[in-house]
Amino acid sequence: MGHVVGDKILCEIADLLKSNIRQGDIAGRFGGEEFIILLQSEDEESSFALVERLRKTIEVICAELAGDFHLGYARQLTDKSSLLFDLAF
Repeated sequence: MGHVVGDKILCEIADLLKSNIRQGDIAGRFGGEEFIILLQSEDEESSFALVERLRKTIEVICAELAGDFHLGYARQLTDKSSLLFDLAF
């Protein structure tokens, strides 16, 4: 696909994240092709709904431009002792 397509995908995902995260949430590029979103909400249901909406939109972007992608979802346990990985796509 090349750098041009890869850059276009990264820009589209960055724009998507900026326009969909809530006040107080933080989104950023974590690595070359990786993004991270830190959600401050304690409401797991609304956080999962946001992640699922983003996943579906990113899936369409990637399918149109390059192919597949992978997404992971993690949450911090209420005792703040460790992370539980609930889903990995």
